[in-house]
Amino acid sequence: MLRSIVQWFENMKAIRVAEFAANPEFVPVTVPTPSPSPDQYLIKITHCSPQHVDILHAQGRHQDCHPKKGWCHPPFILGYEFGGVVVKVPQDGSGKKLKAADRVFGTVLGSFAEYVCAKDSDAIRRVPDGLTIETCTAMSGQTVSYAATVDVAKVKEDEIVLVRFCSVPISTTILMIDVLRRSAEQAADWEVFAVPWRRS
Repeated sequence: MLRSIVQWFENMKAIRVAEFAANPEFVPVTVPTPSPSPDQYLIKITHCSPQHVDILHAQGRHQDCHPKKGWCHPPFILGYEFGGVVVKVPQDGSGKKLKAADRVFGTVLGSFAEYVCAKDSDAIRRVPDGLTIETCTAMSGQTVSYAATVDVAKVKEDEIVLVRFCSVPISTTILMIDVLRRSAEQAADWEVFAVPWRRS
């Protein structure tokens, strides 16, 4: 009985990509539970948010998987967006943002698993009071929309936003962010037009 309990903590279930495949199958397998380095948190994952990018990673079609310029190569655990609870804090004292038992969400490769390790410098945040882990996990994948609108394009109030050739969740979130950044009067006058397109 004691041995089975120890093995349960040493191992976890995860979606592991052993090799790229055109039609990948996402089947949980047993893998070792990650051991955090001195500057990492150990997080128990309670929620994950599958995105189209996960399929591209499993197929080897994402730019991160480029043979020479990429950094994501098999074998690896799939998944980016997750939510969960901090189990261990960094032993070296570098963990300033979070404490044990904090509810968190974020973006770290390897989140289609029961546990993941992350640093303070990674994209992890405490779940705000009044929100659920589930809600924050679902929205964490849309941070690219905010970055594209605010940080990259630096859209101004008097500019018009046209979104083309991206997924519905990302494009919808970009439009929502743009409207919310405008004054209430401007937002009330806005109409959102969906323009159909076809890959040639």
